[in-house]
Amino acid sequence: MKNLTDHKKGNTCRVASIEGDNRFISRISSMGIAIGSSVDILQNTFGMPMLLYAHDTLVALSKKEAGKIKVDKEGSEQ
Repeated sequence: MKNLTDHKKGNTCRVASIEGDNRFISRISSMGIAIGSSVDILQNTFGMPMLLYAHDTLVALSKKEAGKIKVDKEGSEQ
């Protein structure tokens, strides 16, 4: 299990856990990022926010926020 920030553009990951206070977890969940959900990484460029696609929603997260989300890479390779 790695942080979301450890994965590259084009990867699809499944959310394993979310760290943070209730406010953060509630906000992230309302954007479609919840434990067990699938997330496509559209951008993970140095100095830029991460762009994610989850549940038909495009989401931009800071690296700090994305670092609180633990994921497992989907597919045969991990």
